[in-house]
Amino acid sequence: MIAAVIGCIAGYGCAILVEAAAADELRLVFPPLIPMAEAVVLSLAACLLATAVPLRKIAKLSIVDSIEAVEQKRIA
Repeated sequence: MIAAVIGCIAGYGCAILVEAAAADELRLVFPPLIPMAEAVVLSLAACLLATAVPLRKIAKLSIVDSIEAVEQKRIA
């Protein structure tokens, strides 16, 4: 969540600088809070979804079998 918020702030800052370079005038406008909040929520959802699939597979594994498999790979 922290990275998403930092990304929103950095993106807003870059957008202001690009607009200032194009118009030769620095104007500070109110940040678009709703699109920023949507971006934060979507990035959180993507992160949770990306970790849910591997966690589901890991939950089905036996801890002892997993350790034995790692040990056998280390020996071979």
